[in-house]
Amino acid sequence: GTIIFVSHDRFFIDGLSSQIWEVADGKLTLHRGTWSEVRAARHDVGKRPAKLDDRNGLENTSSVPEPARKPAQAQSRPTPAARPTANPREVRAARERSEKLGRELAKLETDLQILDQEIDASSRSGDGVKLVELGARHVVISEQLRAAEERWLDAQATLEALECVTAT
Repeated sequence: GTIIFVSHDRFFIDGLSSQIWEVADGKLTLHRGTWSEVRAARHDVGKRPAKLDDRNGLENTSSVPEPARKPAQAQSRPTPAARPTANPREVRAARERSEKLGRELAKLETDLQILDQEIDASSRSGDGVKLVELGARHVVISEQLRAAEERWLDAQATLEALECVTAT
């Protein structure tokens, strides 16, 4: 399989990559090998490593178009009166939703811990029938927990966005 990732963590890049795609000076350059190999090649050549194509080892450089420049007027910051402000009711509602979902998460986590203890006890007692039932409940609660975490993360993002608008 293929994984495409962007990172500034050189150790992560070195451990995971087999080729590096460098975007610089409006060009995309493919470098075969790990980050350490690319860095060593740069050091040996003095500036840049050899650029190799996957198929035949030839240079592989593609131009990347530069983004269009916006007019100076469009880049200016809006005046304080023109900045959007969040409705305090919206912020309060978002905060309450986030807190409610946080309580739901805590309850599900507690339920899962209790269930884990019950599974452990059933496993030690050799009660296979109860173990199957508890395993099925574990799957259901785990899925509920995952869904609740997603809802809570969405609620947190909404709250943070509203608070950010309020703060500006």
